[in-house]
Amino acid sequence: MLKKTSIIIPTKNRKNFVLRTLNYYLEKKINFNVYVVDSSEIPLDKNIISKYYFLKYFHKKLKTQEAILYALNFVDTEYCIYQGDDDIFIPDNLKDFETILDNDKEISAVGGKIIGINIENDDYKGKISHLSEYKTDQVLNNNKFFRLKYFCKNYFVCLFYLSRTKHIKKAYEISSSVEIPEVNGEICQVFFLALSGKIKLIDDKLFMVRQILESHTKLYGLMHYLLKDIKFLDQMNKLYINFYNSDKRNDDYDLNKYLNYLNNIFSRFALLEYFGKDSIKFDNIIFNSFFNEFNKLKIFNNRYIQRLSFKFLKILDKKFKKVNNNSIDFLIKGKSFKDYLNYNQIKYE
Repeated sequence: MLKKTSIIIPTKNRKNFVLRTLNYYLEKKINFNVYVVDSSEIPLDKNIISKYYFLKYFHKKLKTQEAILYALNFVDTEYCIYQGDDDIFIPDNLKDFETILDNDKEISAVGGKIIGINIENDDYKGKISHLSEYKTDQVLNNNKFFRLKYFCKNYFVCLFYLSRTKHIKKAYEISSSVEIPEVNGEICQVFFLALSGKIKLIDDKLFMVRQILESHTKLYGLMHYLLKDIKFLDQMNKLYINFYNSDKRNDDYDLNKYLNYLNNIFSRFALLEYFGKDSIKFDNIIFNSFFNEFNKLKIFNNRYIQRLSFKFLKILDKKFKKVNNNSIDFLIKGKSFKDYLNYNQIKYE
């Protein structure tokens, strides 16, 4: 039986994390390939690599996004999953996820329940200090722009879902020219998947365990770059054009109309990303007047005026800010990572 799915793991100087994942897959006797692009100074030993029958290993010093795209050039399966080296995909339900993509070509990605864990001292093993349900969702609207608007208000990272390889590869290709980490590393891929098709969720099937490290790099947010320099606005508009050119179903939209839609949606997303979706409530025309490439008052494209407008929005925010914490502690808190997997009947070693 031909393999339908591949997993891509970029890693750098975290041998213990990636080996933890590979050992788990070895124990599970998986029937899919795992592509590891290792940017570490010292590669894995050849004897270690040969231990994993499913492993396609590359030692290349690349940035994360470059490493993923590099691996995608070798992937020959219809579907793929991107995961961090500290994550573990649960293969037990893979067939169910594959079947959904097989049966409905309108779906670009499908996921399940994802658990987030914190381990003391950011170690690759040890006691769990916190457990939470990682946010997952779905959007099944037939209209691609409605799907994007839903993402604007209900953002979730379907980048980790089982996705069609051609969509993920195209997303990374068109994001490579953008210098905004949030965009070329995640936002572009998520929005492109939504443009390409529906996003499906099977929330009663476990999909992945994600380790949330305290030492993760803190990103500025899209808003920071839009205010920082006009060149980032230019990059975003080039990205919108790439979206348009990659969309085979745009007969109903001329270029300007399409770009206007994307500009408005991304601008609104940048605002909500900073303030939070349960924060200020006002029509996005206020915000878009400062960040719309097509507005007639070109003075609003001056980044100093944009900064002033943003300070005004921050003042508004103080009056309407709401606290929203949906993290869930599980009964197994304080147990080890191995205990957690055993608790969920996930074979570990």
